[in-house]
Amino acid sequence: MIKIFKIILSVFVILICIGWYFISGKTKPLVNQTSLSSPTIIPTLAPTSIHSGYVSVNLPVTLLSTSYYYDFSEPTYTPNSTVSVPSSLKSSLGAYWLAGGIVLGPKHWTGEAKVGGDGTTATKLHPIENKVSGESIIIENYPACASCIFYGAAPFFPAAKLEYEQGFGPFTESNPTGMKIINLSTSLVKFTIPINQKGLVTNGIAYYRGLNDKINPPGFIRIDITLPTNQSELSNFLLNNFIEQKKLR
Repeated sequence: MIKIFKIILSVFVILICIGWYFISGKTKPLVNQTSLSSPTIIPTLAPTSIHSGYVSVNLPVTLLSTSYYYDFSEPTYTPNSTVSVPSSLKSSLGAYWLAGGIVLGPKHWTGEAKVGGDGTTATKLHPIENKVSGESIIIENYPACASCIFYGAAPFFPAAKLEYEQGFGPFTESNPTGMKIINLSTSLVKFTIPINQKGLVTNGIAYYRGLNDKINPPGFIRIDITLPTNQSELSNFLLNNFIEQKKLR
């Protein structure tokens, strides 16, 4: 009888211990779910191919003139390019081969490019019919010239202005009247310059890779797209496409 009582008492004690184990919270997960903060979402420019309302278009690539400071074996010319574009722009775009690559722009334009000995590239597209209209796409790419990099980036990036002034003297240039700058990241900005007298506006981006980049050497890229004010959709698409093509972030 005493043995039975001891067994019952032992079982009772075990049950009490188990109950206390659960009550004391010992079975809570190792990570408190409610204490986790929401993830930080960094906005990025999604590839145009996933945008709603886009269609795939195969564009013939017009080969334009590029002059080189020295003999240079550029990439093989691509006669056609398939791009994803807003359906409303599928009949408005042209593709052009300049400085070893494809540049998108309005249809039926022309242009030229120059490549310097250090790889510096200057590219310009403009209408065939009216070269003095003011409409244009201008691309500058400085991959090596230090003074060019800092000078070009100075209007957009205080660090570049400081580098220029420390190495080359005072930076005295002023920005165009009405120029607005929007920071997209620490190395990428978008800017707008109104050209009221011609009914045009310049939209562009500037990309600066400074001395604090421990992986890549300094560099500067700028594109200015000057079109009539009522062609903002085309201008914005060309800018976003350029950012994606060059992988600028």
